Amino acid sequence: MLGVTRRGVLAFLVLMLVSVTASSLEWWFGDCQANIALQAAGKLNPYREFNEFINSFVFSEQQTAAVMGWGGDDGGYYLLCYLRDLIAGTFIYWGTAGTWHLFVYGIYGKTLFEDKNRPYPEPSLIRDQQLLAQGSLFVYAALPILSEYLIEEGYTKVLYYCNGDLLCRTCRIKHVVPYPCPVLPSTSTT
Repeated sequence: MLGVTRRGVLAFLVLMLVSVTASSLEWWFGDCQANIALQAAGKLNPYREFNEFINSFVFSEQQTAAVMGWGGDDGGYYLLCYLRDLIAGTFIYWGTAGTWHLFVYGIYGKTLFEDKNRPYPEPSLIRDQQLLAQGSLFVYAALPILSEYLIEEGYTKVLYYCNGDLLCRTCRIKHVVPYPCPVLPSTSTT
């Protein structure tokens, strides 16, 4: 039964990865010049489209509409992205912390503490660490959103696409790595 569950989860993750990749490949490998022209006209934002696509897995249409109505187009968008990151970060933290706690105090507790005559940590100390870590997630979840805001609002010199006229030293691989590249002087000889 466990093997079937693992295979099912793996199949789901692979299908989700293929779906996300296929939806974003059109931007990176489609009509790039048209996409760049749409981007320059303010009609295309691949970051925003990708974030909205990911948000659609986390929030229902009603939740999205309510937040967008409350916060406006930009405020609602950034708030949804923040909430998504906060939810994902919380799941990752508690999953990792729970697994660590299970192994250190449960499975290996006798070996690590009792056999070496070490006292187990006080439960209040563990709770304080958990509260501190959870509290820090509110800031950690905001950092990628701050980065998105700075990029999308034009406070940085970033392109969504490394076209043939740019020497993109951070990408190392032109036309393949789909993340923003800094604007560098043109290397075109024409």
